Formats: sequence, structure tokens, C-alpha cells
Amino acid sequence: MLQGRQTLPIGATIGSYVVNDVLGAGGFGITYKCRDISNGVEVALKEYFPIDTAVRGQGSTIIQPAKQEAVDRFEKGKHDTLREADTLANFRHPNIVRIVKRFQANNTVYLALSFEAGAKLDRWREGLGRPPTQDEIDHIVKPLLEALHVLHRNAFLHRDIAPDNIIVRPKSGPVLLDLGAARQTQPDKVQITTILKRGFAPPEQYDRDASQQGPWTDIYAFAATIYFIVTDNFVEESVLRKIGSASYVPAASAAKSQYRPSFLYGLDQALLLDPKARPQSVRDWRRILYPDPVSPPATRVANYQGPTKIPLPPVGRQPPPRLGAPAPQGKTVITWLLDLLR
Repeated sequence: MLQGRQTLPIGATIGSYVVNDVLGAGGFGITYKCRDISNGVEVALKEYFPIDTAVRGQGSTIIQPAKQEAVDRFEKGKHDTLREADTLANFRHPNIVRIVKRFQANNTVYLALSFEAGAKLDRWREGLGRPPTQDEIDHIVKPLLEALHVLHRNAFLHRDIAPDNIIVRPKSGPVLLDLGAARQTQPDKVQITTILKRGFAPPEQYDRDASQQGPWTDIYAFAATIYFIVTDNFVEESVLRKIGSASYVPAASAAKSQYRPSFLYGLDQALLLDPKARPQSVRDWRRILYPDPVSPPATRVANYQGPTKIPLPPVGRQPPPRLGAPAPQGKTVITWLLDLLR
């Protein structure tokens, strides 16, 4: 039993996969560590098992809608998961988990994902025994920004970014997990399953009307994830902040170590409650987190008073002699030119 859901027993077989362990669960399903009987390769097998619409009886492997009124939502969720997995399976990015196979069994959908060895981001943070340095965080954040950009460019939202959905691999950097929650952003898709992680989901994700969701929704979740890593505290739940029952502590005040001011400011901007006030794309957000190093410092920009005024020569002064004419008697060319500029 995991989060109120009956898991498959160890040793169970689904298609060509045998269950070796239960890796975890999220709002959309349960993930198992499995071995492919045909070739011995280990995979992470994601089982579509939404916590709010489905159940599995004791001793059974079959998943059923929790109640009659949930049938349509459950069936639509299966259909969307399978269809969108077909698109996601074509993604090839070093920092996005790869979908190896997708199939149906037990009245639900399964996604076989490449098994990624490493520590989940929250465990990585805990294992350090200290706050991570800016350089350590940059080596995680920068590749994941590119991964997120690829998803958004292909009209997908991840919708479930959190520390337990990021693996820090020993040699090949971070990887974004759990694409089971990913959904395409389509103008005609205004209703969407409301599955979220409290503390990481922005207020618009609590509404089944998906019209307000966009790249800024994932940006909020990723910023909340980074905030947790640099402060060792969770962002207060967005809906509580929205009604005034909880407040937000700026990253600069909460950070447990020294980080670039632009980086901390970027977290604060991404964690604004108003979707339109946040950075609207990963590219926009990256420019705040990692500004151009040749740009003037923010303090200079803030104190900018306009261009320096250069005084004009007094009215009536004689114009300089034509090119090639000698300098006035008794003066070198240099002193004569300096007089003209005074």
C-alpha cells in the first residue's frame, strides 16, 4: 500500500517486465523498478494510477475507476497518457528521462522509462551535509533549464517538477523524471486533471481550467524546487499565500549561503503568485538568473541619470584652422588642441 493505493506485488509480471521494487508514487501513478525479461535491462515502469479517480482491489492487479462518475475522467486520462507518450518517446535530450516503451495492461497504461542511477535532488542536498555552493547549483540548474525549454518548445508542460522528480547522476549531470504528468498545451484543452504537489504548484494549477497554465507554471515549480535547495525550507503553499494565510520569505533572506543577487532575485520573480507577472518563458527566466556578464551591474542601472553632458565651446570662438594649417605661434599642437577642448 502506497499513498492509499495498492501496489503490484514484488515478482509480478507486466508484459515483458518483472517487478523488483517500488520506487515511489505521485499524483498520477506508481513507479516500479523492473527488469525486462527479454534482455535483462532495468527500467523504471510508470503505472498510470491517478490517486483521485482510480482504485485497485486487494489481491488484484486490475485498476478500476474509483466510482461511476470517475469513469470518463479515468478513461480520458489513459487515452491522453498513451497519446502524449507517443510524442514524448521521440524526445532525445541528455537531461530528460527517455521513454523506452509504452503499452496497456491491467486496464491501465504503462510507460517504461530508462532507469537513472543517482540521488534524488532532495537526497543529494541532504547528503552534502551543508548548503550547496553557487557553482554546484549552476551545474544542476543550467542543464535542466535547457531540458525544460525543449519540453515547452514542443508544447508540453511537465506539471510535476519537484525535488523527488530530479535525479543527480554521478557523472552525467541531472535528469528530469516523471513525464507521466506531462501534458500538451492545446487551445481546445481547457479541462485538465488536477494533480499537484503542495508547496511546488502555483495557484493556477489548483484549477481544472487549464487556460491559465503555461511555461510559467513549470517555472514556478522549478523555482520552488531550487528555493528548497538553497534555503532548506519549502515555499508556503501558493493558495494559502494567495488568501493571505501564509507569507513568502524572499530568497535573499532565507538562503543558507552566499548566492548571486541576480540568481536569488530570479527565484523571487518566478515565485510570484500572478502568472502574468512571472517570467513567461525559460529563456526570459534564464536572462534574469544568469544575466549577460558584460551588462552593467543592477546598481548602476538603477542610478542611471542619462548620458554625461559635454560642455560646448563658448560662442564666438574661432573655428579650428583647416587641416594641415600650422598651430598658432608659441603653442605646440597638443596644447593648442587642449585649449580648444577647455
